[in-house]
Amino acid sequence: MFKYNRDYNFMRYFWWLGKIIYLWVRSKVSPEQSYKNLKIDHNKPVCYIFNTRSITDLLVLDYHCKKEGLPRPMYTLSSLPGSSRATCVYLAKSGIFQQEVGDSEPAPLHTLLDLVQKEDSDVQLVPVSVFWGRNPGKGEKSLFKLLFFDDETGGILQRFFTFFVQGRDVFCLLGQPISAQNFLENEEDLSKAVKKLKRVLGIHFRRQRVGVLGPNIYDRDLVINSLLRSKSVQEAIEQEAKRKNVSILKTRNIAKKYIDEVAANMSYPVVRFFALLFSWIWKRIYTKIVVLNSEDLKDLAGENELIFLPCHRSHMDYLLVGHTLYSQGMTPAHTAAGVNLNFWPVGSLLRRGGAFFIRRTFAANRLYKVIFTEYVHFLLSEGYSMSFYIEGGRSRTGRLLKPKNGLLSMVMKSAERKPSQSMVIIPVYVGYDKMLEGLSYLKELSGKAKEQESVTQLIKARKVLKAKVGKAYLNFGKPIYIRDYLNKTDPENLENLSSNQLSFDVMCQINSAAVVSPVSLFSLILLSAPNKALNQEDLLNMAEKVYLLFQQCKYSARISLPEDPVHQQLLYAESLAPITRFHHPGGDVLYVDEKDTVLLSYYKNNILHLIAVPSLICSFFEYKDSLSFTELVSSCRYMYKFLREDLFIHWHADEIEKVIEANISQLIKIGLLVKDAQNEDMIQRPDLMSQEFYYLKVFGLFLGDTIQRYAIFSNLLVRYYNSSQIVKIKDFENECLLLSKRMSVLGGVKESNIFDHKLFKSFIEQLSNNQDISVDGKNIIIHKSLAVLADKSLELLSLDVRQTVTRSTQVKE
Repeated sequence: MFKYNRDYNFMRYFWWLGKIIYLWVRSKVSPEQSYKNLKIDHNKPVCYIFNTRSITDLLVLDYHCKKEGLPRPMYTLSSLPGSSRATCVYLAKSGIFQQEVGDSEPAPLHTLLDLVQKEDSDVQLVPVSVFWGRNPGKGEKSLFKLLFFDDETGGILQRFFTFFVQGRDVFCLLGQPISAQNFLENEEDLSKAVKKLKRVLGIHFRRQRVGVLGPNIYDRDLVINSLLRSKSVQEAIEQEAKRKNVSILKTRNIAKKYIDEVAANMSYPVVRFFALLFSWIWKRIYTKIVVLNSEDLKDLAGENELIFLPCHRSHMDYLLVGHTLYSQGMTPAHTAAGVNLNFWPVGSLLRRGGAFFIRRTFAANRLYKVIFTEYVHFLLSEGYSMSFYIEGGRSRTGRLLKPKNGLLSMVMKSAERKPSQSMVIIPVYVGYDKMLEGLSYLKELSGKAKEQESVTQLIKARKVLKAKVGKAYLNFGKPIYIRDYLNKTDPENLENLSSNQLSFDVMCQINSAAVVSPVSLFSLILLSAPNKALNQEDLLNMAEKVYLLFQQCKYSARISLPEDPVHQQLLYAESLAPITRFHHPGGDVLYVDEKDTVLLSYYKNNILHLIAVPSLICSFFEYKDSLSFTELVSSCRYMYKFLREDLFIHWHADEIEKVIEANISQLIKIGLLVKDAQNEDMIQRPDLMSQEFYYLKVFGLFLGDTIQRYAIFSNLLVRYYNSSQIVKIKDFENECLLLSKRMSVLGGVKESNIFDHKLFKSFIEQLSNNQDISVDGKNIIIHKSLAVLADKSLELLSLDVRQTVTRSTQVKE
């Protein structure tokens, strides 16, 4: 027989309604794995707090509490203190008779805090936001919007329609718990405490709503007309008309075409369609999409304008980053896409998904530049998040490319124009176990022209659905507040700042969020081994030592390491990468075929910056028995300034000495270096016949191709210095390319990274920044100080490579 218990609330007796609504409803919860990621003490009672009263919202919460193993809201307020039960309260009723919130005390909150105070116990307050659909709608009011869009103040009729229209796209957002007892400790008066708590929760709910839904979707035609009327665009139109001696009307029409080419036309149905489509595609392609460090993004989005700056590995990046933001319960960002992707029918779909298009170069077209700058300012000033790829193109080598700073400069100018608005850059590391474009990258690196994006390519892309490429990784880096940079810099120097310190810091923070995958780890070790082959025991031992270095000399708090044992990681890497196993009774051997080295070097380069400092230390001992501690640190410091710019390593010059010392200590602990028993200032290598010395040699070769590049380029320049001191940049690049290819044939240089044209330009800039050369137009003026780099880089090479470099860069008689 039914027996009523006053400790139980509505949900205890009507929980079955949840089963009925979930015949239709589909919902997600954030944070994922809430039992682990919500910092709830399961020995204390919980009170879930909603902004407005809604039975359907409560049923959604109960569904996820049951699924995630959280306390279910089935009890009354009076039964909470001293228990591990859960209940819920509302700040206001919904609908036409909604209670005015203002500064009045919501009775349930007052009752709750009063109980906590009297019972001298604690209750954990967990804010809950449930969103039915993710469409903020247009700015104007309409009957359609009133009936079908989620509105906190909506009544029964609106919620009825919303339930059926938006019920397949429900998002439940749980906030971190607030201790009621701690809150009361800061306020002696109960009434004041309730009012303060209500204000805190109100701010939280507003920020969550802004973070998830974002601003209203703009009317594209209105935006085009608004941009055309802006002062800067009108001035640019007048100047362009005067310069070309054409009418204002004709120039205005050109400007309108530019805006039409650039501007996005975001449509919620298309965004929702993409979300469903790519959820299906990702399940077919990837075993898992690993998303890391996304917990604070929604809080940041509630009070800042977010600019996401991912590294660019693949065409999949556009889709993966956008889909991840949406699935994490955030507003889809307006994403800058190359105009090469604006072809039928892809361009129109991407535009409706939030893409705006940018030409590869437009420095000479002032009218286009002004229009694009004004559009960027419109997006940011109106509260729309943005995403663009600061490298300007996809990396074909796995290294981060030198950043292009034009769009970043526009963002900074926008922040300067609207100082009241906080803009935050979110660096994003994107990585893959297996690149879908791997084979095309190999062709491009060998000199074949890049295939233009087209409908034909799109049709060919259907083969992707049959691919199995392991996991994809997105790791969000440390937020960078643009205001901090603006406060340090004169407005006149914004261009220089964005081209230097800020963009470099962004790249460093992307690398500081790197993910070490099994494929990248074993590619790193095998490609550095003699003949690119190792027996399994040595390979696993070296992998363990690499992990010890990563763990004990932590590169950054956001680096992600695999959790599986190394032998399982090896099996996983074999299943995805071209790593071959040779079975032998004496122990299996793992090796890489010569034809696969370039492809695997891509994955190696994804994590090379993490191991650069210990590898540099080890490289000094291949041909030296011992070095004094002081000499070793000094030599590493000199080489580090080149590595830092080359690999975007985040440690500054005043920090690196301690980092080097910590790595030396750890290398001694794991047996790769030995402290001299007679003289503690001397560091020795292990016995030449020992296993540890063999490991030391492999570790020193992690940076092999990078050091070889320094040696080739610097020694070639020193040759020019000894003859004329001046060389044309083009002649230097061509000779470096020819020399590198010659050495490859001779067997001295193992990887094609050294042939990459972009690395030539980067190296010239590095030497110029270090004042080892001066660049005068198309000429390089070589300074005497360059000889130091030439000599030190040669010291780190194996004897055969050193001889090849020296002989090839000697002055010809």
